[in-house]
Amino acid sequence: MLGIMTGLNLMVWHYGVMLGGMVVHALTAYFWLSGSGYGWKDAAAAYEDTEDTDDIETGRADVMMGRTGGLNTLWMYTMAVDTALALTLVPQMEMWVLAQWWALPEEERYAMWLENRDDDKMFAKLH
Repeated sequence: MLGIMTGLNLMVWHYGVMLGGMVVHALTAYFWLSGSGYGWKDAAAAYEDTEDTDDIETGRADVMMGRTGGLNTLWMYTMAVDTALALTLVPQMEMWVLAQWWALPEEERYAMWLENRDDDKMFAKLH
């Protein structure tokens, strides 16, 4: 923000936000999908034999189907928000990284360029 610790800022955004975001989304997806699966399983078990259902089983199945529907709706909204966020931020990312690059101290910039100039297309643009 003030031109200090730009390298740390880049590292935090890369590892903390991008990589951390992927891990958090993967765990959230696992829990949502497993919860939805348990809801479907409980509803199917309650309605497996329609002659042998009582009010408790039917009520429990209805609650589980409601929760499953709620999870599916929440999952849809989350995917829409993530898609909108990606479509908004990804086109701006290259310019932001370039601005962070020029905010680095000259010695750090040169050392980073020497280290990565053959490997990365972005570093090829910078010198």
